[in-house]
Formats: sequence, structure tokens, C-alpha cells
Amino acid sequence: MMAKVYNVVNGTTTKPADTEVPVAPTKPAEIAATTDSTVALRSQAMWQQYNIRMSKYHHLVSEYNRRNANWNDANSQAMGIFNRALDIGIWDQIKGKTAKESWDWLKNKYAKQSHLEVLEHFRFMKDQRFDLSDPNPQIATFMHHYQALPDKFVSPAMACLILLSNLPLTTNPGQESVYQRRLETTFAGWTPESLTPDEVTMQIHDVWGARFGGFHPSQQPCKGATYDK
Repeated sequence: MMAKVYNVVNGTTTKPADTEVPVAPTKPAEIAATTDSTVALRSQAMWQQYNIRMSKYHHLVSEYNRRNANWNDANSQAMGIFNRALDIGIWDQIKGKTAKESWDWLKNKYAKQSHLEVLEHFRFMKDQRFDLSDPNPQIATFMHHYQALPDKFVSPAMACLILLSNLPLTTNPGQESVYQRRLETTFAGWTPESLTPDEVTMQIHDVWGARFGGFHPSQQPCKGATYDK
């Protein structure tokens, strides 16, 4: 049952159009009694063809009515769900629509990200600063904000460059960042356009694991630990 309702809501199943209503075949003209065998045979053949077309017509009408009834039933169930789930003020605005029209209206009104939300996600990506602790939770946070952006708002290559710029580095000549040499070596022959988030995050994970993975958790860098600039 829920599959039928879902298909009506997302538009996979549609209400049969008025243009799909089957049209009954036209009856042959009545021919008065005749002794002309040729005319009689022609009339008999016409009525036989008419009866065949009528049989097909009745089948099409039955199929049309079945589809129409199934759609009406599923649409009524979907609208009933909307009625129970939505605030009365919202329901009043969609109750005259079909389930598909109602769902599209709701998505258009409430599912769009505001400009402020988009900018907040981008700002977090740009301003996030990784520390020396386990990078996996930090990567997960970064990817959450990246994936929340509209498609193509930030290209994968640009997301990689932002992610790399957020890693903890040091300008102290006597100290080298855990990521610095390995990432410089790994990405030396790459162009920015060839970078993908999956590859970059895997490199970050591997670099940190090679440096700190063998330590006891109590000896690994804690959250907030970074380099003295």
C-alpha cells in the first residue's frame, strides 16, 4: 500500500489524462432487409468488425477505470497522511491540490536552502582549522558541510585545496608538520583539478596513522593540540 502512495506522491504513478478516455467505435449504418447477397455479406462483416472493436473498447474502458480508481485511492491516502502530519495553516494551502502537487509545493517552499545556510556551510569549510588529534572526526565535520552545499557550488578540486589549507602547519624552521613532507611528496606531480576528496582524506588518514597510529591513545595528540607558530 505504501509503495502505491509513494509512487503517487513522487509522480511515478499519474492520474490517467482525459485524452486517454477510450472512444467507442461508431456503429455501422443500419441496412434495410435486402435480397442482395453482396450487400448482406458486407453488412454482416461490418457488424462483426464492430463487435470486435466494441469488445476491445470495453477492455480499454475497464483498464482506464481501474487505473483511475487506483490513482484516486492512493492520492486520497497520501492527502490523508498530509492532513494528519501538517499544521492546519499549511494544510489549508494544499488541500485542493493532488498529492504530487502538494509534495512539490512543500519541497519548493521548505526544502530550499537559504542563502544564509549556504554561506554558513561555506564559511565553516573555509575557517575550520584542523588540530593534531585524530583527523577522522575533523574530516567528517568538513565533509558534512561540503556535502550540504548545493551541487557544483564548490568543485571537488576546490574542496580539496580548502581541506589541505586547513591542516596544521608550522613556520618554525626547527619543526616540521606531520603532514607537510608527506603531502608535498604525494601531491607533487598532481594538478589541483585532479584532486578528489576521497583521495585527499585517505592521504590525511594514512599520514596521521603512520605518525601517531602506533602510540597508545593517551600518548596521541589530544584535541586542540597544534604547533607553536
